[in-house]
Amino acid sequence: MQTVMRPVILITVVLLVSALLIGPVSSSVVHGETGDEYAVKAAFVLNFARFFQWPGNAFTTPTEPYDLCVMGNQSIVDAFRTIHGKRIGDRTIQVRRGTDPDQVGTPHLLFISSGIDPPTLFKLLGKAKACHVLTIGEVPHFAEFGGVINFLNRQGRLQFEISRRIADMQGLTPSSRLLKLAIIVDDQ
Repeated sequence: MQTVMRPVILITVVLLVSALLIGPVSSSVVHGETGDEYAVKAAFVLNFARFFQWPGNAFTTPTEPYDLCVMGNQSIVDAFRTIHGKRIGDRTIQVRRGTDPDQVGTPHLLFISSGIDPPTLFKLLGKAKACHVLTIGEVPHFAEFGGVINFLNRQGRLQFEISRRIADMQGLTPSSRLLKLAIIVDDQ
C-alpha cells in the first residue's frame, strides 16, 4: 500500500506547487511578459514532461536527457535555463535555444514563444508532426495549428489547454491527473 501511495503523494505535491506558482504570475501576465512569467512557464514545462509518456522508441537509452528546444528571444531562453539539469526519474532536462527551424532537429519538447512569426510556427509544427515532440506554445489557436499544449491568460490567471488529438497523433500520452487541470480543446 505504501508503494502505491508514494507516487500519488509526489504527483499531488508537484501539482500543488504548480498551482501555488500560478498566483504570483497572474499580475505579471496582465502587465506583460517578464522573466518571472517565463520562469513559471519553464516550471510548468518541467511538470508537463513529468506527466507525459513518450513511446519507447523516442529515446535511444534509458537515461538519455529530455531535449528541450526553446524558440524565442534570449531572455525567454535564460528563464527556461532555470530548469536545465533538473531530473525527471533517470533523465535530466537539457535546455537549448532554437533560432532556425531547419536546425531545431527533433527535440522531445519544443517551446514556441508568441514572438515567432507565423511561417516559422507552421514550419516547426509541421516538422513535429512526424516525430514524438511535445509542442508547447503561447499562441492563439495553437492546437488548431497542430500544437499539443498552449498557455493562456484568462482573467489574469495562467492556464493551459491540451489537444488530446494532437498528443495522440504525436504518440504522446498525457496523465489523467494532468488532463484534470487542463482545458481540453478537442475530443479524441
